[in-house]
Amino acid sequence: MKKSIKLAHSIIRQTATRSSSTLTNSSVHLICPSGFIFNRNSSSESNPFFNFITPSCSTCYFHTTSFQAKEKDPYKILGVPKTATKEEIKKKFKEMAKKFHPDINKAPDAKEKFAELNGAYQILVDDEKRKMYDMTGSTEQADFAGADGGPFGGGFGGGMSREQAEEIFNQFFGRGGPFGGDFSSAFGGDPFGGMGGRGAAPRGPRQGADVRKSIRISLKEAVTGTKKELRINKAVECTSCGATGVKAGTKPKTCTHCNGTGTMTMQQGFFIMRSTCEACGGSGKLHEDCPSCKGEGYTSEMKTVEVTIPSGVDTGTTLRLPGRGAAGQRGGPPGDMFLEVFVEPDRNFTRKGDDLETKTNISLSQAVLGGSVDINTITDEKVTVHIPSGSQHGDRVVLKGKGVKPKNKFSAGNLNVYLNIQIPRNLTGEQRELFEQFAQLETDRTGKVNAPTDHSSSSDQSDQGEKKGFFENLKSKLNKKE
Repeated sequence: MKKSIKLAHSIIRQTATRSSSTLTNSSVHLICPSGFIFNRNSSSESNPFFNFITPSCSTCYFHTTSFQAKEKDPYKILGVPKTATKEEIKKKFKEMAKKFHPDINKAPDAKEKFAELNGAYQILVDDEKRKMYDMTGSTEQADFAGADGGPFGGGFGGGMSREQAEEIFNQFFGRGGPFGGDFSSAFGGDPFGGMGGRGAAPRGPRQGADVRKSIRISLKEAVTGTKKELRINKAVECTSCGATGVKAGTKPKTCTHCNGTGTMTMQQGFFIMRSTCEACGGSGKLHEDCPSCKGEGYTSEMKTVEVTIPSGVDTGTTLRLPGRGAAGQRGGPPGDMFLEVFVEPDRNFTRKGDDLETKTNISLSQAVLGGSVDINTITDEKVTVHIPSGSQHGDRVVLKGKGVKPKNKFSAGNLNVYLNIQIPRNLTGEQRELFEQFAQLETDRTGKVNAPTDHSSSSDQSDQGEKKGFFENLKSKLNKKE
């Protein structure tokens, strides 16, 4: 609070220094939250803006009230409308100056009239001073307008920022302050609007709205990339008015509510409140709306648009398509389209990051002895899977670079092929005989095998050559069965 009071003092001192030469009769009020009001008149003190904080009250704030006679309108003095251009103002001033110059006009009030014309001209020919007068209706504030367009000449001075000044007043007028309420809302907007050269947004072209859509694609399309057509209800430029929002054949008129300035201004004490003119939306002009688009500059219609889905997308990916959104208002650029992707499950392949997974069936003999099998990738490319001898059910064979290749990566993931060993359900007599012979030769099994059938033709096979022939026969007969 002490910091706020110190900053408040700084504001008032600056106001006093700059205002003392222009206020003909003013008073300063110190208002305490406890209800005490102290008045000091500028006519009785050389500097009434100092030494107002007393030890008994440290939460006071001040405001100044000017009793200066009502100021004359510089526009009326020069005889120009508020919409006059700088060239028109210069031309009118030269005309009036010749008429009332003291060397030419010998009337008693000519000198005073000429000085009045010159003062009005100095305000209206300066862009910042004119802007300040249009906002405040005060030539005093216009005289103080500096490079930043504010009444304190380029800001609040002394290193004080706009935000610091706003913080001071929020201490008093904020919801937690002694006066309650919200300062900005109490004054109908930003009390510092217009200070620092901030102007109202014109009612001109506006970018179109963004459009959000979703799309479902297959896993194959996600891997390879694809193009899709979408039917959307899209805002398009109005053909009746050419996206201007103005009825064809009509011309805009100067807004009578703000006199073409685009802003509505109210001053309370040294606070300046400015808001965008609601009648013209800040443009300073009024026009007759286009009946086709109700003044918006666009209409809605169903359209088919083609979108490109890059390779490597996954469920949850959101694609931004610039310029594919709604048409802009009054000739503004179109918005963007944001397309959320959903990838549908595939019957044969699953995705894990950039890798793909699939299964392939192999025979018992291929698992035991090794072999190979041909499969198709998700892109329908035929590749050979080599099966190591002694493969187990569920073993994985990795095919490098046959997975997903995202658009922003240099290499693709892998295709992981899981082996599914198929055990024969029905055997021929010859196949069963070979399995029974194999059972007799097993040395590392646990448990028992059902009692084999007695085959005298195979009881004398005992050498290694005969054992080798057994495995070859087994493979051959199993393959016949398959």
